[in-house]
Amino acid sequence: MRAVVLIALLVPSASSFDFVDFFAGEWQMDVVDPSQPPSLAEYRMQRDGHGGLSGVYVHAGKELSVTVEPDEGMPASGRFARADNSTIFTYAFSAHHAGALQLSQDVEKGTTFAVTSPSSFLLLVATRAGAAHADSPIVTKSWAGVRKAPQAAAAQQGARPKSLLRRYGFWLIVLILGLLGKQAYDAASAPGATGGAGGAKPASGPAKGGKSKKAD
Repeated sequence: MRAVVLIALLVPSASSFDFVDFFAGEWQMDVVDPSQPPSLAEYRMQRDGHGGLSGVYVHAGKELSVTVEPDEGMPASGRFARADNSTIFTYAFSAHHAGALQLSQDVEKGTTFAVTSPSSFLLLVATRAGAAHADSPIVTKSWAGVRKAPQAAAAQQGARPKSLLRRYGFWLIVLILGLLGKQAYDAASAPGATGGAGGAKPASGPAKGGKSKKAD
């Protein structure tokens, strides 16, 4: 049965997923960085009046301005950017397991973004350690996010009784890490690969930059 579940998860399909709708609101995240002690972070995102989101990433006492900019007419794709308009990573979600899992990968930036329920996500970032030489070890950082209450309760209304992560957690992690491993290999091999979510330093999390008006 579990093998069947894994096969179903591996088969992507077209997605009508709206990342802006999903990511609007406040999120709390467990941050795991091999070079740092485990820590907590937050995203506080609100609609910007132009179809996207603007907000802040809060980590280690610092607030960093970020934006979400969907592609026109394509709510499942777009980019996650700094407020100075530089790209952190792009996203293009595909649906897996009848839409219970939404998965996006940006090979150039080394990111995998998995939406595991209406109120949870897992962001993985693969980077080359040190000077990013071809023989440098690959380091994986993770941000496991949950929507802060009471928004979480509202998002779960009408949802399935148990999220995909709770029903198939172990096998889902195996799948995501397997996909990440392939992506990390591709990212490390790509010319000019930056590795990481916008090349952020470990202490700064997956976003960086001062607040400025979003470019149209």
